[in-house]
Amino acid sequence: LPAQAITSDAGQPAVWVVDRATHAVRLRRIDVDAYASDAISVRAGLQTGDIVVTHGASRLYPEQVVAFEGADKV
Repeated sequence: LPAQAITSDAGQPAVWVVDRATHAVRLRRIDVDAYASDAISVRAGLQTGDIVVTHGASRLYPEQVVAFEGADKV
């Protein structure tokens, strides 16, 4: 994932995941495998098909509804 996607939940690495039905976000803790200057590798906490917020994550709050490119194809 792009490095700007990562945030924190009580000091633990996390990302904002978008609910496919409601487009509301929720914070999900992840297990990071490796950090690079521009990306992170996730070991656990995400599933194939999860929609992760990669831009503006620092301005989100739980259950906020977001718009995103490709939403009409979800």
